[in-house]
Formats: sequence, structure tokens, C-alpha cells
Amino acid sequence: MKKIKIPIIAILLWFIVVIGFAQTNSSHPPPSGRSSRSDDYHQFDLRDDVQERLYLLSMDRNISPCDDFYGYACGNWNPEGGRTYQETLTRLDFEINMEMKQILQNVTQISQRKFAQEVSNYYKSCLSTEAPATVDYLKWLETHEHDLQWPISISQGSQGYYPSQQYDWIRMLAILRKYGLNDVIIHESAVPKDTNPNILILELGSPQDLGNHKMNTLRYDVITGTIRFLMPEREYHTLWSDVQDLDNKLLVLKTKYESDEQILFATISGLSDQPWLLQYISVLLDNDNLDPTMEVVVTNIAYLRAVVDFLQTYEARFVCEYLQMKFLSYLNYKQFKNEYRDCVASTRLLFPLPTQWLFDQNHPELETEIDVVSRMFTKLKQTFLRVLNRNVYNLDQSMMKFFRAKLRTLQLRVGYLSSHSLEELYRSLSLNPEDYYGNRLRIYNFNFQATHHHLNQRLRRNALEFLPLEQYDTANSLLPYILPRQRAVLVPLAILQHPFYRPELPSAYIYSSIGYLMGRQIMYEFTIADIDVSAYGQVFSYVLDMLVENWDFRVDYEHIAQNHRGETEEVDSAINGLRLAYQAFREDQYDANLLKSFFLNFAQMYCGTVDASYHRPSQSTMNRKIVNFAVNHIGDFSRAFGCERGPVHGILFWHKNDN
Repeated sequence: MKKIKIPIIAILLWFIVVIGFAQTNSSHPPPSGRSSRSDDYHQFDLRDDVQERLYLLSMDRNISPCDDFYGYACGNWNPEGGRTYQETLTRLDFEINMEMKQILQNVTQISQRKFAQEVSNYYKSCLSTEAPATVDYLKWLETHEHDLQWPISISQGSQGYYPSQQYDWIRMLAILRKYGLNDVIIHESAVPKDTNPNILILELGSPQDLGNHKMNTLRYDVITGTIRFLMPEREYHTLWSDVQDLDNKLLVLKTKYESDEQILFATISGLSDQPWLLQYISVLLDNDNLDPTMEVVVTNIAYLRAVVDFLQTYEARFVCEYLQMKFLSYLNYKQFKNEYRDCVASTRLLFPLPTQWLFDQNHPELETEIDVVSRMFTKLKQTFLRVLNRNVYNLDQSMMKFFRAKLRTLQLRVGYLSSHSLEELYRSLSLNPEDYYGNRLRIYNFNFQATHHHLNQRLRRNALEFLPLEQYDTANSLLPYILPRQRAVLVPLAILQHPFYRPELPSAYIYSSIGYLMGRQIMYEFTIADIDVSAYGQVFSYVLDMLVENWDFRVDYEHIAQNHRGETEEVDSAINGLRLAYQAFREDQYDANLLKSFFLNFAQMYCGTVDASYHRPSQSTMNRKIVNFAVNHIGDFSRAFGCERGPVHGILFWHKNDN
């Protein structure tokens, strides 16, 4: 089963970085020893002083662009916000939040729609709660989920066990999943069906990121700040040690079965040999009489069989304690007790679609640029069609027809949200402006129900239920991202504004930023992750099998896979995306004077620092890999910066001798 692939959040790392320089007083002196119009930079023909200041202030000419172009472009990148800004993404969030604060304070003046009122209700409840007490979330949930009894008493000072309580960790796991807790013990999601992408089905498997996912990482400060006050100190320390031990053992178990690629396509009746999974699904869907024909896909059946056997060696009460502590960690993600809470950021996180709509309503002028972006998208598709038609892998006509159809049917949506769709999506949500704890939990549950309520039902192809609202990187993204099964690249209007985008900017800047980001999403369709998804969103595994049997294709793919194991699709789509954007730029409005500017503008989308007190770029980051690997696959980059271009392997669908 293919999962919706969303570009890593690192691709968002440029949008607002130039704002700081635009706001800097024009008389602010450049770094010592550098003039703002050094002869070294006349050759760039930088026609935009904001861009010029960005280049001059960020570049480190002590680093060779041939050896480390990322370091050359970002070596002196210095976020003005000190510790607040370590990456351009944090600068983006800050600037958007500043505007959203004004919007959220005046929601009713912008719209009387019900969904807008619910956004306002949540924001007001957040503002009215100065220092959230984590235990109050547990109290609310215990009151509203009558089958849930916390094993660690939530009454301060109480040491109470519940002798009559029959602890059931499977039931607790399912209940907490409905309130957002995922990737603990198992991963669960609603995904488009392989053979019919307009239908969502249940997918179960091993945790996707058990060891590193921030929402699920045990946080010592959270645990010590809550659990230790609910039990004697000795008991607390013992429990803390035991929970860490279980966490580590689950990670080892997951790793043991990582290579298992067995996928089970089944119905509920076909899971009769896994009664614990049936119980989990019944609680998850609030249905004791599951439809035996309901479809389910299990991506790692060996792990699921092993993990239930493993957990049966523990007392059920202890596993429930483990889940309770994990849930506390989840609730405190980006919102720690006794620290400043950003209610604007929290509202954007929990209401990604409505807050994007409210932002759009505040910027009607951005709609005038939709045609420009649409024409660029069309140009990118036309350029890649010519690349495809060269057929460097000598594929047969049926395969070529398959790929041409994939490209032809890929659509662009710019500012696609409508108030009618949002009103329909959020019609069942009702929040109380004075109940912060309940509101937050209700929204988690709503985002879960938005997809799970429609399992095994046919939906409209563009239904908002297909958006993974639980994934911050997707629904809350301000930059382009793709939904492969819907055959759509989504571009929020927020990207089309000063200084990231201006109509008067030379094409080199626009193609190396917006053009690259859209090109990357187009090319993601042709990476291994989704190359076998058809023009109608269906998965045909034989396509990948045939490609792997093609010697030239396999050589190109393995070159990327071997150099970036575990990051193949991420790096692959970036390399192809930059190549596509550059070729489209060359064919459209090429200006040789802006050749270096094209590559610098691309690289500085990814600038960031190790930490705010040491303003040097990280030595080992995905951003560095993406920038250096992508530019080194374009011959014109080597010529522009005087580099000796060594042997370069082909990248997917381009010939290795292409320059």
C-alpha cells in the first residue's frame, strides 16, 4: 500500500528569510571588508536590491562553491531573530503568525461562517488559559470516554489502584488513537485504496518513526512535571525506568521486522486469526458489529504478530501506564507547561485549512497572480514531456503511454479552498470558547474522524477528507505539496506575495524558487515512491517491476539510492525538480547574466544554522545534501562557477551526458 508522500518540511526553508533583510534599514553597513556593490558581484547583474543584500550577507567566499555550494551560499547566513530563528522556516512561521494574530482577533469581521466561528472559539479558549495543567486533559478524557480509566491516578497525592478495573491496553491504544496518538506500538491510518483512489480504507502496520517522531518521544520534563506528583517518588522512579526499558525494546522489535515487505490485503473476516486487531478496529470505529466485507490492509503482518506476543509478557496495567505516559508526551508537543504558548501557531496547527482560507480572504490581490503560476506549471509540464519523449531508457510504447498520461492528468490547484467545502467539512465540530482542554481534544478527534468516518465509501476525487489533517507538514504547508492519488499539486496563495514572489522579479528568481518547488512535486510523481501510480490514481506494481529490470534505469536509480539510503525519494525529487526548473528557465526567458543568481537563489531557500549562537551552517544536514547533489547534476552550474565537472551519473529520465 502506498502512502501519501509529502515532501519533507526542509523544502519549506526559504519562504520568508528575505523578509528580515527587506526590513533591515538600507543604511545598515555590510559585513566588514565587503561593499554592497563589490566588483566580484557585478557579474550577477542582480536587479533586485533585496536579493542582492541576501546574497552578499549570506555568502561565504572563503568556501569553494565547487566543494560545498551550500556552505558557499549559506555560510554567513545569520538570522536576525537570534535564538528565535535558526532556520528560514521558523522565520516563515513568525511572519505568518504576526499577520494571523490580527486576523484571528477579527475573525467575525472577515466571515460569519460556522467554521470561522469555531476557529475563533478555539483561539479565545487558548488565550483564556494561561498555564495549561496537563492533568486536566486526562480528567476531561476520563469524563468523556467512559470506558477509559487511567492506571496512574490523576488525583494529586492519590496512590489508588483500581482493584475492580480490568485494564485493557488494546482498548486504551484504540481510544488514544482517536485523540491523535499514533505510531505507538502500531501505526494506523486511512489511505486511498490501491485499485480505487476515491475510496479510503484502513491501513495497519509497524510504527513509522518510533524512535525519533517528536510527538511520541518520551520527554523527561513532561513526565517529571506531571506523573511524579501523582505517586510516591520511589514508585515514580521505578515506573520511569520500566517505561524507558519498554520503549527501547519496542524499538528493537520494530527494527527486527523492518525488512518484512509482506503486505496483507484482507477483509475483516480475513483477520479472524488476529482477534486483538479486530478488537482494536472495533474500538477505533465505535462499532462492535464490523462489516465482515470491510477492507483492511496490513503492511507488516510479521511485526504485528510479534508485538502482541511480546506485550502479552507484561501485565496489562503496566502497558496502560506506558500508554498514559506516551499520551502525556503527545499532548505537550510544542506546548510545554510553564512556558510561553503561541495560541496563533496552535490555531494554525489544529485548523490548517480554515486559517489558510482566512489568510486568502485577507489577500484578495494575490488571486491576480494565479495565471502566472498556472502558465509556469504548464511550461514545466511541457518541458518534462519533451524529456519523456526522448525515451532514454528505450521503454516500450505501453510504458511511454503510461507516463505521458501521468504527466498530462497532473493538475494544479492554486488557492483551491472554498468556504462551501470548509463549511461542509467542519459542520459537525462545535467548540466552547471557555473549554481549552476539551476543544483541543475535540479537534484531535475531529481530524481523526474526518477520514475514518468515510472508510470504504466512495468520495469525490477532490474531497477535503483526503487531506491528511493530522500531518502538520501537509495540511499546514504554505508551500506547494502533492497529493498523488488526487493527481494534484496544491499551491496555497500565501506563497505569492512580497518578497518571495513579485511579478517584476526576473524569471531566474521565480523559476529557481516557485518553479523549482512546483517542479519538485511534478517529479515526485516519477520517483520510486509513486512511479507506479497511474493517471487515475491506481497502483500498478508491474510498472516498477519492469523498470527495475531495465539496466539503464536501475543504474541511475541505484546511484541515488546508494548515496542516500533512506532518503532516496527526497533527494531524487529535489535533483529532478531543479533540473526541470532549470531546463524550463533555459527554454523560457533565459538570461545568462542571471545564471549564478539562479543557483544562489535555489540554494538559499535552504539556509539554516547549527544554533543561534554559532552562525555557521550545519555540516551534516538533508539541506546540504539536497543543494550540493542537485547543482552538481547540472553542467551549467559547473561552467558558471568555474568548477571541474567530474563524471556524473544520469538522473531519472535524463541522460548522463545532458548538460
